[in-house]
Amino acid sequence: MLSVMQVLRYWCGYPFSPEEISEMNQPKFKLSLFVSPTNSQSALLALYRALEHYDYRDYELAIVDVTLNPEVAKMYDIKVTPSVVLHQGDQVKVLSGDLSDTEKVRKTFGFLG
Repeated sequence: MLSVMQVLRYWCGYPFSPEEISEMNQPKFKLSLFVSPTNSQSALLALYRALEHYDYRDYELAIVDVTLNPEVAKMYDIKVTPSVVLHQGDQVKVLSGDLSDTEKVRKTFGFLG
């Protein structure tokens, strides 16, 4: 989403640099949802509900089936599904287990409602 200053700059005819355009196209945060075939649909639905309930729509989501990609789960030390990993640069936050509690998802990842 563009800031007010960026919109004004655009309306006045000042071009954006390639770096600025790249930054604008980046999602605010990146998530990985680790699932197994038995809980993939319910976990995805619960995560969507938690994000949309707090109006978070600018994110990138990777869905990882741990039965098909066990090496990726091992990289993040995922032992329980479903698990959600929030990527913040070199740091990660992990929430494992029941994702239906939107308040718990919000608090774990520091989303403001």
